[in-house]
Amino acid sequence: MTVVGSVRIRAGHLYEGAPAVGIEQEIAAGMGPARRTEFCSARALAHDALASLGLSAPQGIGQAGTGAPLWSQGVSGSIAHSGDRIAVAVADIPGIFLGIDLEPVGAVPADVAVSVTTPGELADAHSRSGLPLNSPLLHTLLYVAKESSFKALNLTDGEHIWHPRDLHVQLTDWEEHHGTFTINHDLQVRGRWWMDSGYVFASTTIGLEA
Repeated sequence: MTVVGSVRIRAGHLYEGAPAVGIEQEIAAGMGPARRTEFCSARALAHDALASLGLSAPQGIGQAGTGAPLWSQGVSGSIAHSGDRIAVAVADIPGIFLGIDLEPVGAVPADVAVSVTTPGELADAHSRSGLPLNSPLLHTLLYVAKESSFKALNLTDGEHIWHPRDLHVQLTDWEEHHGTFTINHDLQVRGRWWMDSGYVFASTTIGLEA
């Protein structure tokens, strides 16, 4: 688990038989086995993250029509899953918005990566990371950074439709298996990424003062 102020970030694995409470049971009842495992595993991880803040959601964590989780008042959060991995970000800080995403390295085809990035953005990321322009890691990293930022931005303004190319990722700190990024040079948009067992994770926080 990672702790940043009152932000909690957790990553885990899917597992059968994960518990569901309250409204989660009703939602999960209408799902097939695979989707139910994803949903319940992620909700269980979210409850663990909330508990680390001293919070609980005894009625369950619902789901909006868009599929986004419905948190209790005063809580911001995001959930993601891909393959057998899940990730959750939650916070109880007023006025901040969170997004999280993950993908296996190489899961993002080169043509998709090119379609959501600008040539300048890709060149800048190549320069800062030292990775080849056609690196599967670089493509996956930019993709999940944009997805996590897209989720957070949608919470700030649900009426604005963001295009991935509008979200220019700039790597601000680079290490071999982790680093930080920002979006559109906005210091109020703080992102971090890391690798774990062949997956790239990215989380974005908007509104948290530096």
